[in-house]
This record gives sequence, structure tokens and C-alpha cells, in this order.
Amino acid sequence: MCAYRNFNQVQPHLLAQQYRLNISQPTKKPVVLERKKKETGLPQIQIEAANSNSKLHFSWPSLPSSLDENFDMYDDEEDIFYQSRTATPYHKTSQESLMYIYEKACKKNKLLPLACIKNGLLKQTLSCRFVNLQKTDCKCICYALCNDRFVERIEFQQNGMGPEPAHYFAEVIQYSSFLTHVKIADNDLRSEGASIICNAIIDNKMIICLDLSGNSFVENDGEHFEKLIEKTDSLRELYLGHNELMDQGVRKISQALKSNVTLQVLDLSWNHIRLKGAEAIGEALEQNNSLLTVNLAWNGLHQDGATSIARALQNNDTLTELDLTCNRLSEYCIAEILRGLDSNSTLETLRLGQNHVTTRGALTILKHIKENKQSGISFLDFGNQEVHDKFVELYQEIQKERDLKIQYGMVWSTDRTPLSQSSADEDEVALLSCNPLTVLMECMRLQNMRLLDFFKSLDTNISGLICINELCDGLMKVGIPLHRQTLLQLLNRLDVDNNRQLDYGEMVEAQHIHRRNLRKIFASSSEIKFEDTEIGRVSVIVRKIMSKNIIMKTTGKDTRMKSSKRNELVSRSNTPSPFQLEHVETNMSGSQSEDYLTFNHVP
Repeated sequence: MCAYRNFNQVQPHLLAQQYRLNISQPTKKPVVLERKKKETGLPQIQIEAANSNSKLHFSWPSLPSSLDENFDMYDDEEDIFYQSRTATPYHKTSQESLMYIYEKACKKNKLLPLACIKNGLLKQTLSCRFVNLQKTDCKCICYALCNDRFVERIEFQQNGMGPEPAHYFAEVIQYSSFLTHVKIADNDLRSEGASIICNAIIDNKMIICLDLSGNSFVENDGEHFEKLIEKTDSLRELYLGHNELMDQGVRKISQALKSNVTLQVLDLSWNHIRLKGAEAIGEALEQNNSLLTVNLAWNGLHQDGATSIARALQNNDTLTELDLTCNRLSEYCIAEILRGLDSNSTLETLRLGQNHVTTRGALTILKHIKENKQSGISFLDFGNQEVHDKFVELYQEIQKERDLKIQYGMVWSTDRTPLSQSSADEDEVALLSCNPLTVLMECMRLQNMRLLDFFKSLDTNISGLICINELCDGLMKVGIPLHRQTLLQLLNRLDVDNNRQLDYGEMVEAQHIHRRNLRKIFASSSEIKFEDTEIGRVSVIVRKIMSKNIIMKTTGKDTRMKSSKRNELVSRSNTPSPFQLEHVETNMSGSQSEDYLTFNHVP
């Protein structure tokens, strides 16, 4: 930096350099009058130029202590020039000075200057991504940044830094008057780096955006960010995704959020947030009145978190965007959130993709939004969630009334004959001649259901015996693709004692036998096809019944997917193996009735 003292007639090019004006400088070379060696130990280099009226003093700013260690920008033999009274002072431009500093630092450390750094030093954003940086690389970059008046944003991502270079960047952040955005992501800063960077941000008072995603922060590091949020008034955006702050770290951050009035964007995605952390972040949102965007995606909020978020939405009147993608939210959890939205009119964007919404839940959510006239939701993101054609029809009706955009996946048709209105066909009659245990096990397996868990849910008195009628009603509710009469006949064949009850222990043993037989079939080296075995024949018949009465046909494609793997599996002409059936969409959840209006919490 140049400081002018008693200089009555300031040269235009000097003002141009100070205020970044594009004015060419004089080309007249300086005249050497005297030479002196640089005196060691001086904090800065001073140059005096004689003038008819006064003297001009200017100097290089001294570097921070950690950056100045074992490094001399000028050689010992370097000469300092004094200008004559008639000669016009010669100065390097800011661009030349920055290039000189960076190249000189690289030369001193025997490094090659990086092109991305040289280009970024003269731009508003200095970006260096996916380039491996050593400790000395970072040190040379920070030398130049200490004197840079152009860069306002620094972006370093996946550079393999570690915690040691954080000291250099911290001094750049602490003393810079131009930096406003700092991003050091995926660089394994750890706890040491978190403490250093947070303290530098607190001292700067100019940083408005901080991105420290993916730096291996753990629970105890939450206290550093708690201190940061409490003591800084300039920070507007904080990104801490892809770390391991977990419950304890998030609770400390949430405690600071309750009294914060400046932070507007908070990203805590991928941080292993569970019960206590979910409750804490909900309590913070309930009291905070500055946050506009909150990202809690890919955590585990589940029921406790959903209940806490619902209470927050009832009292929060500033939040406009909430991301709850992949948080183990069931239909019951989402129902809690919707109840919180009943008295909220400010939330505009809600993301619920990768949760257990199901086609029925998606339709219920849309109906709830239609009925809530004061809802401010303008964008609803279901991710790749499949929906019914009735969902699309309702969506089109809502669009006529209000501006609403929804992201969803495949559209399935419901234009088919309900199972309750159809009659048993030849395939179901053929099942009556098969082993009833094999039929029952294959029906449960094709729907990815555990028979043992299902029996436990029906055996409320823990007697070990289940009434045949109760078992039949339960199987019909979960969508077994058989008529009641056919199912009763199969179950009666299992009742050897004729007491209208089935033994739980016998069913457990039967399931184990069925699984062992499946393993033997697929472990066998014979050329016998799966469809030619007893289990295979039953499986083929059951899938035929499912395709006619249960499986819906697609009527549209997901706009976010070029090709759907599920659609390819369903449309195959050959019968998929049991290991591929988990990818086949069968709409087995819930009853087959057309009433999708309410959420039922099933324990």
C-alpha cells in the first residue's frame, strides 16, 4: 500500500493505482543516484523519492508473523533505488505486484506457480478445486492474498490440505478488508482447523458466507460454531454439511441459534442427526426469527424430529425453505409436519424426497395443501416418488387456483378392476392344488414382508396362536393378491387340528424350511430352471395374479431420470429371479380401496 505525505501535486497514475482506474503510467525510466543494501530487521521497506516541493514515502505492508517465517521477499543483494528530483517515480501496477509476489514466493519454495491461482488473483473469485495443494503451496497463495484487493471470494475444494494450512488462511481472513465469501470444503481441516477458521471469522467482521462442508468435524467441534454464531454479526450463510457433528454438536449450534438475529442460511445435511439433535434443532427454529433456508437432508429426524419441526412451523414466521430429504419420515411423520403447516403461511419450498411417502401419502399431502388456503407452499419436491394418475389430476386442478410446482417421479395408472370386484380365475384355482405353505410364503416374499413380524403384530395377547379369520383379514389388508375364499381354503389346509387356529411355532419352522429350499435351488448346479421347480411354479402363478389385479401400469416418465431401471425390470418378458423382485413396483402398501384421505399409524 502507498501512503502519501505532503505531496501537493499527486501524479494521475498513482491515484489510478489506488482507485483501480485504467490510466497508463509514464514510461520514463528512473535515474539511479545512490544504492543501499536492505537493512535486516526492518518491518517494511521504505523508498524515498526527492521532489521539488516534498518527499514521497511508500512502503510494502509487513506480512503476518506466520507467513513471514523463514521467507524473505527480497534478496540481500537487492538494490533500493532513489529517484532524482527531475525523474518521475516509477511504480508497478497492482496486477504486476501480485504476480511478482506469488511467483517470487513459489521460486523461493521451489514450486511451480499454478495457472488457476495466477488467473484468480486478478478476479473477484479465486477458485481452486480438485488440485492437490501442499503446505508450501498454501503458504505461497496466502502471501499474494495478503496484498490482494481484487479477490472477494475464495473457493478451495478437495485439495488435500489438512489442518496445518488453516493457519495461513486464517491470517488472510483476519487481516483482509476485501474478503466476503470463504469456502474451504472437503479438505479435512478437523477440529484444529475449525477452531482457527472460526476465530479468524470472528475477528474479521466482514465475512458474510462461510462454507466448511466435508471437513471431518465431530461432536466436540460444535462449541467452535456455537461461539462463531454468538460472536459474529456479519455472517449470513453457514454451510456445515457432510460432517459428523451428530446430536451433541447440533445441540450446541442450536443453543446459539435461539438468540441469533443475523444468520439466514444454515446447512446441516449429512451430519448423523438423530433424536436429541432433531429435537434441539426444532426448538431452535421455534425461537429463531432470522433463518430463511434450513437444510437438514440425509439425517435421521424420524418421528421425534418431525414432531419438533411441526411445533417450530406453528410459531416460526420467517422460514421460507426447508429441506427434509431422506430423513426416515413415514406417513405418520409427514402428517405431523402438515399439521404444523396449518398455521404457517411463510414456508414456500418443502423438500420431502427419499422418504417413506408412498403414492397414497403423496396424494394425501396434495389434498391437504389444497384445503389449506393460507398455505404459502409454492414448490413441493417429492424427488423420484411415484404417484397415481389421480395425483396428477388433482395437481392440475390446484394449478388453476394458485401457483404451485411439484417435482415427482413415475406416474402410475389406477384404471384397473379392484380385487374385491373380480372373481377367482384359473390361476387361483391352480394354487389350491399346491402346497399352502409354499403359496403363503411366496405371497409374502414377493411383497418383501416378513411373515414372523406380521404374525407378532396380530398376536396381541402373545398366546402363540392366531385365529384363521384374523390372519385372513390381516393378509387382505396388506394386499395379498388372492380372494378371501381362496385364502381361507389355503389357511384351513394348514389347520391340521381343526381348532380354527394356527400355531406360531409351526409357521416359524415352515418359513425356515421354505428359505432352505430356495437356497438349495439357486445353489444347485443343475440346468433345471427356477420356473420348473415347485416353488418356481407357485411364484409364476402368484406374479401373474399380481400383474392382473395389483401392479399398475406407467402413464408417464420421471422428468429427472433419462431411463428408469424399475420400468425396465417390470416390462421384461421373462420372469425375474427372486433377487430382482425387490426392484419391481407392486403397490403393496395399504389397502386397494380408493380412499386415500387419512394417515393411519400402524405400530
